[in-house]
Amino acid sequence: MTHEIVVLVVAFVAGLLLYPPLLSGLARRHIGQRVAAYGPATHRVKEGTATFGGALFCALALVAWLALDRSREGFIAIFALLGGAALGALDDAVNIQSRSKLGFGGWNKIAVEVLVGLLVGVGLVVAGFTHQYFPGLGAPDLGWGVVPLTVIALVAASNAVNLTDGADGLAASCTALVFFGISVIAVGVHDLHVVIIAAALTGSVAAFLVYNWFPARLFMGDTGALALGSVMVALSAELHLLWALPLLGIVFVIETASVIINVGSIRRYGRRVFRASPLHHHFEELGVAEEPHGVHCAVRAPRGTPDMKRVVIIGLARTGAAVARVMVAEGHRVLVVDRADDPVIRERAAALPPGVEVQLGGYGEDVARDALLVCPSPGVPWDAPELMWARAHGVPVRSEVDLVFERCRGRVVGITGTNGKTTTTALVAAILERSGAGVVLGGNIGVPVLDRLTGVTSDDWVVLELSSFQIETVAEPRCSIACVLNVTPDHLDRHAGFEEYAQLKERIVRFAVDDVVLGYDDPITRAMAAAARCPVRYFGVDIDTKDGATVRDGDVVSVEAGAELHVLPSDGIPLFGEHNVLNVLAAAAVARAAGVAPTDIAVAVRGFHAVPHRLEVLAERDGVLWINDSKATNAESTIVALRAFGERPIIWIGGGSAANTSVDALAEAVALRARHAVLNGE
Repeated sequence: MTHEIVVLVVAFVAGLLLYPPLLSGLARRHIGQRVAAYGPATHRVKEGTATFGGALFCALALVAWLALDRSREGFIAIFALLGGAALGALDDAVNIQSRSKLGFGGWNKIAVEVLVGLLVGVGLVVAGFTHQYFPGLGAPDLGWGVVPLTVIALVAASNAVNLTDGADGLAASCTALVFFGISVIAVGVHDLHVVIIAAALTGSVAAFLVYNWFPARLFMGDTGALALGSVMVALSAELHLLWALPLLGIVFVIETASVIINVGSIRRYGRRVFRASPLHHHFEELGVAEEPHGVHCAVRAPRGTPDMKRVVIIGLARTGAAVARVMVAEGHRVLVVDRADDPVIRERAAALPPGVEVQLGGYGEDVARDALLVCPSPGVPWDAPELMWARAHGVPVRSEVDLVFERCRGRVVGITGTNGKTTTTALVAAILERSGAGVVLGGNIGVPVLDRLTGVTSDDWVVLELSSFQIETVAEPRCSIACVLNVTPDHLDRHAGFEEYAQLKERIVRFAVDDVVLGYDDPITRAMAAAARCPVRYFGVDIDTKDGATVRDGDVVSVEAGAELHVLPSDGIPLFGEHNVLNVLAAAAVARAAGVAPTDIAVAVRGFHAVPHRLEVLAERDGVLWINDSKATNAESTIVALRAFGERPIIWIGGGSAANTSVDALAEAVALRARHAVLNGE
């Protein structure tokens, strides 16, 4: 018992002394936790909290073994500890580098865990730990049967600890109790090497808890979780008590069981047993929040106080204000900056939630210094000096739409293309709403989405119009359904050239999850099918025998596995122009990919009206149509729109920017087809 107490106390004190400098080093290098998008919203505030804390208690256990034991039996446990730690460190590093929570990959991790389990199991056999006690059976000699038993136990235990490591202090407190129990048992049977390692882990994990209890300043990461799960199996096996591990770690068993039950229920019955899993997520979704406890309150001030890194938002238009609201609601410190300083923007600033710091009239290139992350508004160039400075200093640069993709629980429909995006996106949303689905519409169509994700479930649709600027800023634009309408030269003032512009559009095809919809008449979009990893549908005047939407014998039809499903007569489309027929075909193809019935598509199309400022009929006077096309995005789309009216006399209201493309053809089309033109923009 003396050895246990001394090792435990020394490890605890060493941890208390060494964790502060470790914390400082991790913070300086911006080594922070990535938070999974599918977790509780309350976990967003944990984004960026220092991780890799498990490395220290692994090091302290190693030092204790080297200083006091160095036995072959102890080496088996240390190998299990360091094997799990190495795998976890790799996973943590991938998480941080890739800005996602996907890490090294589930099956890859299991493969390495199996390998570690095999080596540990072989070590146990060689060292003579083949007798395992079972209640009512005694301690039979399992021989080489210990190896598969060890593999199963190690894979299960390491992943169980990892699953439990979500609520502040939960996994660490439970593992400290497990190792304390193991050390007490080892003292009773006079197994010194188990006492040393288990006591060292008990003390160092207890010290870690001082910094990991709510609100956590430090996480163990997969480095710690996989290491602790692996070593507790090795130590239990060396005590001949593998059967007792589920009892000692009953919390881990319950957490893991909740995941298995939930996933199984979803796959078999299409519904959840728990609101979320592991089980601690379920209670958080019910509103049972993490709370600070005991002496830890004196160690660190709660989140939201000045010692926290802040989120910097550049630009105070609708998007910036939406991001600010969400970040404040999640408990972050927030700074919003804007170069403008006028009555309008001051009014916007006054409408922000209490606690948001606002700086108007300019900001320095290093505005993101010591920030948790910086979020620029859509109008800020992705290579702006302040963003380049942030990246160079390790500060993540995240756009609003990137945060949407990360956090959205619903099914995303992403629609992009040079022309027709807004109309098609709005029409898809109208069709999905008609089908009875929950729908959130936003993106480049002009409405931020991030502050409207609360309440969105996996059954809902989030329909996004995506510009090339937005796609450029998203790490992984994973759409359930991705649609590229067409690609012609545009925004060449922002992109290096047409090839780069087209490649940006193609990114949503490469990351699409369930279906891709492509314009068949455009050879560039048609060729994007080669990049898809899921089924492809097309739309166009003639899609040959391909699946998708087209017009045949005057009817809009959906072609599916060679069969034609009637949708509606093409003369029932209430929008001007052949280009709008293509938009309807695109929307119909997307809707069929989403499982919407043709009758719902037809009803939604017939009731659809032109999007404001996009070929919008304002009035008809003396046979002359007044057409508002002031938000047409480029010259080519405007020319197509003008052709829609044939010989009918029109007064055309247009606007926009040339964006480094020629407007000569547009000028000729306006002169030919419009009686008068009212122009605004550049």
